[in-house]
Amino acid sequence: MPIGHDEISLLQQIDTICDAFEKAFLLDRDARLEDFLPEWPHGQLRLLLKQLLELELDHRRQWGDCPEPESYISRFPDFAETISEVFDRCESDAKKSLYSTVEAESNTQIEQFHSPSIGLLPGSVIAGRYRIASILGKGAMGEVYRADDLKLGETVALKLLSQDVQAHPARLRMLTNEVRLARTVAHPNVCRVFDIGQSEDSHFLSMEYIDGEDLQSLIRRIGRLPLTKVLELAQQLCSGLAAAHEKGVVHRDLKPANVMIDGQGCAKLTDFGVARKFDGEGDSDGLMGTPLYMAPEQYFERQTSPQSDVFALGIIFYEMLTGRHPHHVTSKDELRLWLSDPVPHVQRETEWEEEALIWDTIQWCMQPDPKQRPPGVAAVARRLPGGDPIARAIALGTTPTPQQVVAASNDRMLEPRLAWTVFAVAMVGLLVVVGLWTNLIDKIGLPGSPRALASMAIDSLESLGYNQSPGDEAFGFEIDRDYLHYLTKHQQRWDRVKKPSPPAVRFWYRSSPQALVPRVPDWSGESYLVADSARPAFDTPGMIRMKSDFEGRLLELDVLPTVGMLREGDRREGASSNHELTEAWEQRLLDAAGLSNLSDLTLLAGRSPELLPSGYAEQRKAWELKFSADLREIEEPDLRAEAAAVGQRPVFFRLLGQWDLGGSLSAPNAAGSGTLRVIIILVWFPILVAGGSFFAWRNICRGRSDLRTAKRIARIMFAVALVVCLLKDSHVFSALEFDMLLATLAAALMVMAFVWCSYVALEPDTRRLWPRTLIGWSRLMMGNYRDPVVGRDLLVGAAAGVLVGLMKLLNSLLPLWAGEVSDSFATIINFSPLMGMRVTLAEMIAAAGFGVLYSFFTQLLFLMLLRVVLRTNLRAGVAYVVFMSLLVASRHHQFWLTMAFTGVEMTLTVTLFMRFGLLAVAVMHFVRLLLKWPMTVDLSWWGADAGLFAVIAIALLTSLGLYLVLATPTSALTSADSRSG
Repeated sequence: MPIGHDEISLLQQIDTICDAFEKAFLLDRDARLEDFLPEWPHGQLRLLLKQLLELELDHRRQWGDCPEPESYISRFPDFAETISEVFDRCESDAKKSLYSTVEAESNTQIEQFHSPSIGLLPGSVIAGRYRIASILGKGAMGEVYRADDLKLGETVALKLLSQDVQAHPARLRMLTNEVRLARTVAHPNVCRVFDIGQSEDSHFLSMEYIDGEDLQSLIRRIGRLPLTKVLELAQQLCSGLAAAHEKGVVHRDLKPANVMIDGQGCAKLTDFGVARKFDGEGDSDGLMGTPLYMAPEQYFERQTSPQSDVFALGIIFYEMLTGRHPHHVTSKDELRLWLSDPVPHVQRETEWEEEALIWDTIQWCMQPDPKQRPPGVAAVARRLPGGDPIARAIALGTTPTPQQVVAASNDRMLEPRLAWTVFAVAMVGLLVVVGLWTNLIDKIGLPGSPRALASMAIDSLESLGYNQSPGDEAFGFEIDRDYLHYLTKHQQRWDRVKKPSPPAVRFWYRSSPQALVPRVPDWSGESYLVADSARPAFDTPGMIRMKSDFEGRLLELDVLPTVGMLREGDRREGASSNHELTEAWEQRLLDAAGLSNLSDLTLLAGRSPELLPSGYAEQRKAWELKFSADLREIEEPDLRAEAAAVGQRPVFFRLLGQWDLGGSLSAPNAAGSGTLRVIIILVWFPILVAGGSFFAWRNICRGRSDLRTAKRIARIMFAVALVVCLLKDSHVFSALEFDMLLATLAAALMVMAFVWCSYVALEPDTRRLWPRTLIGWSRLMMGNYRDPVVGRDLLVGAAAGVLVGLMKLLNSLLPLWAGEVSDSFATIINFSPLMGMRVTLAEMIAAAGFGVLYSFFTQLLFLMLLRVVLRTNLRAGVAYVVFMSLLVASRHHQFWLTMAFTGVEMTLTVTLFMRFGLLAVAVMHFVRLLLKWPMTVDLSWWGADAGLFAVIAIALLTSLGLYLVLATPTSALTSADSRSG
């Protein structure tokens, strides 16, 4: 009958006490058995003492200590018979064959061990449930019978322990351990274990009945196996062993005798009696396994790991291929000598490439150093001919699993020479980019530091009568895209941009008596709660907003008057007590704008003002500014200036051109919300969320999703969003900071939820259509940071990013070199890193996050939709390149030039997706975004630090990719890689 609850509880208590004693004994050999004996009844205490004594004797004999039984009998006289029995059994165990499972090294020649026969006859019924049909085999632990399960009506195999073994508590522990570990592994290539029970005095376990024979008997009967059968069984063994390793189970006794071949010719792993959970520590239970199939570290150091099973797997492959063991061992000394150099030296004179690859795999598996062996069984399966799990899954018409994607072949690896070439291209391209940036900076005339420009802005405000100390201030750079677009249409020369007409790049400055903290998030993607020229709303009395060029000339001014400024006769807040505003406000305003001393300008007053100030004003004026005819080389647009004042203090100023004379030009009071942005936020985004949620739910219900990676990438993007917001957001020392933190946390949580849902919705279909696109990405997400495929994608992606950045710079500079104005430079420059190291770090982290989001959730999604509609990869790729090129080029004046460069960029993107994968494209976008930072060869320039930081980051990333590609030994590559190399 099955073991009762009380007996199981007793065995568990014995196991616990034995574990505690073993740990104490390994730390201190003077640990006493007496300290671990509880006050139990005599029968139970005898069982515990037998097991404790066996443990101590095992360890002492491994250390060369052979105590006499009398030393224990004198301490435990009531258990003299038990002690003598334990010593006799330990001496018998020392004579086990090297071909059998052992617990300690044998000091004698090899001789086969046989347990006493149990002798059950056919028809015998065990535990009232199992009827014996026939005996299947005998072993050191007992006998295995084929039996009928009378309750379920199925055929099972029963392993019955011999009486001699059942009297050995350690063997009972092995039986319990076998059941516990074997039941955690469910795989078609692993023999299923059902239950453990007891009939009278006989313990047994029931397991799956395999109608066949073990591999050892098969090899002994027919010799070497056919090559096709070797490959088939090898893949099956790898699959079963990989399933065990995935559960953290190390077999420790892998050998042909423990591999069953069923009637269909399929291999199944059996006998997990000495298996253990791999915890990275040594084997505290001593030498366990079969010496002739032990790895060197298992035999000499009592250290086992998945690589130990890989070593035994290599021996099994050898025996299947040759029909014999790699070395004929007859003694312990010969075994030690062989394990010092176990790699078989064979003459591979064969015309069959598959057989040569198997020999390569065997030699890789049997390396003496476990670090030189395959990192896992999946790597062995990939190395074998036909071992690509993706190809097998596609051939079967199924979607490759995430594990199969991770285990897929390292195809398209870079040879060392090619890797160095890609690295050189990236480095040379990076130097060219820095040189082009230096030229561009010279043409657009980048300014002094933001703090210096802010000081100039404060000086201008003081000249206008505002010298109060602000409660808070903010400043930065912006590009006037409308002005650039106008110049490109009218073919104005670029050097006019730096004339008195408004510049293309402007500096803005804001001050307020209160904290400048946005209450409304910015959904443009550039920032979240960051103060800029439009946010927070311009609605607090005392607020000042101005824009100037890089020489400090005023371009725009907005002031919300305070109550004191509105009082008639008041000297007005902000004016110094010893400063009289003697000049007219108009003159001071034109002086601040740099328009009063220009000989080539004519100011014509008398025009009626058209613009409304942001706040109250008592006076309004407007001027027309016309260039003298003799200074015109080409048609130059007239300018118009409008201003307003309260008393003698200007509160409003605009310098306008033809590009912005057609509409309402009053200052914005909140972040703009263009039609496209409204459509995206209110229409497209809800559709994405609803559709993504549906497909995510469907994939989860069907069990297709890679939830582990989805959870990991969602957490990463949450951290990215949170850190970027915290670094870039405006912070104040007030209660408002708590509201900002809540808003930032909410934004990060929203990003995490969106990424998780989108990944679960899209990843299974990507894995179905283009599984190889996810190989490098999946390995990185699984923590394989040193994987050569990851290194390849880093290297190739970085080089591609440098090339894309180079093309975007050329797209802007070629028109400038031809004397025309280019509106594309506004899309390739990012001034944010110039605002300090905190923002620089945030921009770099944001670039990494954007690279992942844009490449997967935008580009790859669009490519997949095209693939579904157009049916083939070629059609989808061509359609993607044409559509994206037209979309980007239509927004620029130099249509055909932009079309050409964008076409090359999109072709490169599609090629990276198809040949290398998602990770390479994400890295490309990361590098491309870093190359938007202003950089120069002039390291004395105040803003050179940000560009230098970007260059160093790109160089380090590229170098890391090169190192991972070159550092991978040839033996660690797949068979395809080694052949292509």
